[in-house]
Amino acid sequence: MTALSHHRPGPTEERPGETPDTVRAGPVDLRAWLGGTGRPQLDVPLAPTPPRLAGARTPRVALVGGGVDRQHPDLAGAHVVVWPGGRGLAPDVTATAYASLLVGQGVAHARGLVPDAVLLVAAVEHPDEPSTDAATARAVRWCVGAGAEVIVLPYGRRRLGRRLTVTLHAAMAHGTRVFAAAGDLGPDILTFPGSVTGVVAVTAHDGSRLLAGCSACADIAAPGADVPAAGPRSRTRLRGSGAATVLAAGAHLTAVAAEPDTAPLLLR
Repeated sequence: MTALSHHRPGPTEERPGETPDTVRAGPVDLRAWLGGTGRPQLDVPLAPTPPRLAGARTPRVALVGGGVDRQHPDLAGAHVVVWPGGRGLAPDVTATAYASLLVGQGVAHARGLVPDAVLLVAAVEHPDEPSTDAATARAVRWCVGAGAEVIVLPYGRRRLGRRLTVTLHAAMAHGTRVFAAAGDLGPDILTFPGSVTGVVAVTAHDGSRLLAGCSACADIAAPGADVPAAGPRSRTRLRGSGAATVLAAGAHLTAVAAEPDTAPLLLR
């Protein structure tokens, strides 16, 4: 993580690539990029492929983690709503990259999977640490109250948290779908909060197989190798189950927007 970030990456959170893309061919369309990635034969089901045509709905998706740089060229024109409880946190490079995967406008580096969506940003300092579970729970409750259809938690840890578990159960009972990283701590480890019953735990693949160290205990798998995203100065690349979680959530939203009467993902 660069010195611009004030949010430490958790065990499943991505560090944007230190080396920018050498080919400057313009912004990457994440929908086209995701549709062109390999779909390997795995024991874990794969996230849906985004449809070619966008749906007419304007979904509301929440990203819980670091602060987002709303002045980034790819986010300046996006509809971003910020949780008041996290407004004091400085913009985070990783969270900004994640946001671009969803609502990037394609001005500089990336056009996201759901560029017309409303992105609810709930910034929590060190959300992967148990000491911040109270703040994370408040953030999740705000996301639900703000109408989030999907909440994305692109991080994980070993230690369980009762307070956050109860809050996530309440969110899901309200009808909100929750995606969380399954973790990069080994194939036999499913990290929290991805381990919470009902949460969609996402692991990462490279188009051929699961990434080394990524959990094989997940509900679904999505691309997590060299994922193009908006960087501070040029396009960057993400790797791991954190980026895969954001992509899976975005792919789910595109599928639901195209076919509102279907449920392309099954919960445990």
